Amino acid sequence: MGGDVALAERAGIRRQTLQDWYAERDTPSLGHLAAVASALGVRRTDLLAAYDGVTAPVAEESEVIARLDRLEAKLSSSLTG
Repeated sequence: MGGDVALAERAGIRRQTLQDWYAERDTPSLGHLAAVASALGVRRTDLLAAYDGVTAPVAEESEVIARLDRLEAKLSSSLTG
């Protein structure tokens, strides 16, 4: 449980939010995934790949990040406008 507290603090999210993800009661937003990846010192693609049980492709990292950034921008604009 202590690791959860430290991770939540470093990522700037509530511990309960993290526990809800673990229990599959909620799913993280792209922004929260980016915050957790940053807190862990890993790439977003690595975090998503680990969740899926695979290894993230290195050669395609920049394209995946660009796609995630575009998707995040679209989601943000649809929520605000």
